[in-house]
Amino acid sequence: MIDESNPFYGKARRSARGFGDYTLCIKCNSDTGGWYAKSYIDWAHLGMSILENSSFNPKQIYQFTIKPLNVLKQVLTMFMSADKIGELRKD
Repeated sequence: MIDESNPFYGKARRSARGFGDYTLCIKCNSDTGGWYAKSYIDWAHLGMSILENSSFNPKQIYQFTIKPLNVLKQVLTMFMSADKIGELRKD
């Protein structure tokens, strides 16, 4: 059951299809997923656990170790993949 009072609730059903479209070639998808996705997933899980453990009102400074460049590269890969009209690739 989804708690819609929680500002961070997600979909009731998950899909492995992502956007439902192929936006990266197989090699790029595999490479970037292998290089950066785990760091991004670890960072997202850590952030969500902090929010959950603080009742979505964190008031302390939390320290944890991440690979910030890998996280940033995964975020940029996702933005480029989501850019269906090519605005981010213009010269």
